[in-house]
Amino acid sequence: MRKFLWFTFGFFTALVVVAGLVWGPFRSIGAPNPVLRPTMTPMPPAPVAEPTARPTQAPAHPALNWQREGGLAGRCERLTVDEQGRAYYAPCGEGRRVAQLSSDEFRAYLVYVARYAPVELELQDNPGRADNMAVRLSFVGRGSRKPTEAEQTELAQWASDVYQRLATEEQRADIVARARSHLAERLGIYTDAIETRSVEAVDWPDACLGITAKGVFCAQVVTPGYRILLAFDGTDYEYRSDRHEMIRPVERS
Repeated sequence: MRKFLWFTFGFFTALVVVAGLVWGPFRSIGAPNPVLRPTMTPMPPAPVAEPTARPTQAPAHPALNWQREGGLAGRCERLTVDEQGRAYYAPCGEGRRVAQLSSDEFRAYLVYVARYAPVELELQDNPGRADNMAVRLSFVGRGSRKPTEAEQTELAQWASDVYQRLATEEQRADIVARARSHLAERLGIYTDAIETRSVEAVDWPDACLGITAKGVFCAQVVTPGYRILLAFDGTDYEYRSDRHEMIRPVERS
């Protein structure tokens, strides 16, 4: 009886082992495939784009340098014009002002640049005399030929005319500003409240600007200057000036 029980127990044990060996592969076939999750690999930081260096625009190369000095008054004036038609001007020893060439001046200037090769010149009107005026000119053109003597004189005269226009306009603006300031002080008002009606170039008959006063002697010499009409609150005010420092109001009678 005991042998029979051991035989039965061994038989069932072997059967379970065999069943496990057979069932294992079939269970792996039917099992769902495991989901593979990719591991997160740390990425290096994205490179930061370096700012692109943009070259700054170089200042225009001066194409014309003009200087005039001498004369009985010992004048000295200078003018520089660049490729964009900007004019830098001032009496020697002062800070240069900047202005734009007029349309006619700029057109003439472009013709000179296109026509003439670079040239340097010096002109004198009365060499060896006290009133001699010397003009020095350095011009950088893109043309193919050197200007003739007559053309050099024309180029120097063009520069002189440009300087004279700019200096005259600056002087005129300064005189008008002084007249406005004087009137504002007289009336006790702000300068901005004053209207500039007109500014007229005039040759006054005497050094007193045509304003006579009892007991005052006026040199009988023609005096170039300006007549300036200002207005405030419906009333006109006249000022007169020379081309230097003198400025006088015309009193209403």
